[in-house]
Amino acid sequence: MVVIDKISKEDKQFSKDNNISLAKAHYILELAKERDVKAEDYINKSIREIKETKDTGNTCEEGYTLERDFCLKEISKEPATKGNIYPDGYYEYKGKCYEEDRIIDTDNYLCRAGRLEKDKCIEERIENAIPSKYICSIGEAKTRGELGLSNKNDRDYNDVVCVDISNATHPVSPCELNDGTEHTTYGGKCYWHRAGVLSNGCPGKDIQIGGWCWDDASNILICKGARDGKRYNSRSEYCEGSIKYGTPSISEYKCEGNAELNGNKCITKESYDAERERTCKEGFTLVEEQMCINENNIKEYVEGYKCDKENTRLEDNICVVLDIKEANRVE
Repeated sequence: MVVIDKISKEDKQFSKDNNISLAKAHYILELAKERDVKAEDYINKSIREIKETKDTGNTCEEGYTLERDFCLKEISKEPATKGNIYPDGYYEYKGKCYEEDRIIDTDNYLCRAGRLEKDKCIEERIENAIPSKYICSIGEAKTRGELGLSNKNDRDYNDVVCVDISNATHPVSPCELNDGTEHTTYGGKCYWHRAGVLSNGCPGKDIQIGGWCWDDASNILICKGARDGKRYNSRSEYCEGSIKYGTPSISEYKCEGNAELNGNKCITKESYDAERERTCKEGFTLVEEQMCINENNIKEYVEGYKCDKENTRLEDNICVVLDIKEANRVE
């Protein structure tokens, strides 16, 4: 018999409106006040299941019955088979029959990983933060991709360098140079790379001037004093050798998502419900989080009825096949 201390007017009205007992109405309304659930969703559940949801925060959808951390629903029934079974009050563990007892759920909480805060487990994931601001002693910060120093598929495409173009020079035609290189103009065109005339003339050369062979350089741009071997396409480009580069220092970092920035690290916190610590009474040992066994009290198997399929339960020589899934959590 269920005894409760005090029945309120609300309990009586809910009992009358839903045609349920006063005790059941009382426990349902208590559950609704303590947990974020609708009272109407628990009218068809047993008082035992309502109290278990209230105590543990576990619940099951309609059609399932709550047992500890799992929801069970009967699928079918099948005849049990005869064979060797462990006696009543005993539990099979690693091929032996041990005296069993129920697991005791304590008021203590524990975490498999992370740290415990009240009834929550907090895990932290630490990753390197993303640089968001740079300081350059010369020039300004640019990515290697922006400077054309890397292709998009290169690993260093987004690497940042300091670049100073304040004193950089632009490419010019070879004929504009005044650095002693061999070049000449003829017929409005620019020629360079003087070579001697061969017996068969100037093979591969455009023109012979003054007994020398010259290359046509009218579409070539080069840099003064620079021998970088790069071909320039426009006078608006900067000569590679005249640009000053430096290494930037990082002044600010950022994190993505809900991670918190701590120095140059991003800390992501994940919170989940802690487990209640489970234990056994004195003389019994908790095995595989399933049962408490007395390792000093062993019995032999006996002949009886058993179920061969997984997820079945024996009830009066009948195997009840169950659909089993983890219970849902309520706040």
